Amino acid sequence: MILRLRRAHRRATLAATLLAGAGLAAAVAAHVPGAQPVPTPAALGALDLPALPVGARLLGAARLGDATARLYAVPSGPALLELQTAESDGTVRGLPAQPDVLLYWAAGATTDASEPLAGAYLLGAAPTNGAARRYPLPDHALEGSGRLLLWSLGHHELVAVGPSPEPGASADEAKR
Repeated sequence: MILRLRRAHRRATLAATLLAGAGLAAAVAAHVPGAQPVPTPAALGALDLPALPVGARLLGAARLGDATARLYAVPSGPALLELQTAESDGTVRGLPAQPDVLLYWAAGATTDASEPLAGAYLLGAAPTNGAARRYPLPDHALEGSGRLLLWSLGHHELVAVGPSPEPGASADEAKR
């Protein structure tokens, strides 16, 4: 009885070895020489943003570190916040080059130290590598003052806090 089981096990192991070897040979033969690897975000650099919707107008701008935040009013949708990181001499400045930084918008001008994200609205991942990104804002964002918060998931702390662009603030004022 045991001898028959051992023989069957040997045959099954031999068959699996031959099939795995044939599968590996087929995969190597099917490999396309010169196939390009998937580019990383760092290799892509800054990507061009799609055009703003028709009728969008700049309402204001503000600084968040060395990054510029611009507020746009869109007739057929929510207001848009565009965040553009600064780049000079090939190095990105302003926002931390970390993949775990999220951008929040919160109403009011102050941040509660015990719960900095209380009542904040998640906009999305912060741009890195000199890129720009647009985020839709909540409907009440244009009704009063607000602030932008950069939160690091890895460190569980605020990385930066800045004012939200106010309607009427010029882009020239944001450059100061």
